[in-house]
Amino acid sequence: MAEADWSNVYSELKEWQTGIGALLGFLALMAAALWNFRLNRLRDRELRRDEMLSVATALYGEILLLRQELTRLVTVIAKVVMRHGVFSKDFVQIQMLKDAILYPALCHKLGLLPQEMVFAITRFHAAFEQAKRNLPFLAEDKDRGFTYNPLIVLQSAVTAVEEITPALRKIEKLANLEEAIQPDLGHAKDVIEWEEEKFKS
Repeated sequence: MAEADWSNVYSELKEWQTGIGALLGFLALMAAALWNFRLNRLRDRELRRDEMLSVATALYGEILLLRQELTRLVTVIAKVVMRHGVFSKDFVQIQMLKDAILYPALCHKLGLLPQEMVFAITRFHAAFEQAKRNLPFLAEDKDRGFTYNPLIVLQSAVTAVEEITPALRKIEKLANLEEAIQPDLGHAKDVIEWEEEKFKS
């Protein structure tokens, strides 16, 4: 009796053999697809991280150069103010700031960066552009009848130099870069304080 039962089970299994094989094949295919999907997601994440680092380090390099330009500019302006000198048109022409090149070219990829980094980089370039735009106003113009205060350049330039530092440190950490030396603003901050005191008094 038991032998007949096993024979019936075996016969049943033989009839279901194709279905069981198909099911096992489907499960194996699903497992392979899920594993492949996971590998693709890991690869995509690595590619996005690599692209983010490329964008961040490119902007980092340009910011260091622009920050150096701003440091040079505020140092020279502070010296002129402390010597009670005037800002001639030639002076302004010589001190004109360079244009940012990489930032406009990569601005569509800023979304790859962390939000706080995007904010800091955008704020830096806005302050840089404000200093650059205001610099020509320092030139003495007798037809104008008045002169602009150097604060119109100094405040935005010093803000740009100082406030970008935390973002630069984050990029250095992400990209394993050596920490850049913090620039010396000379007497620029002293001049800002003096000029602000004039307005108060």
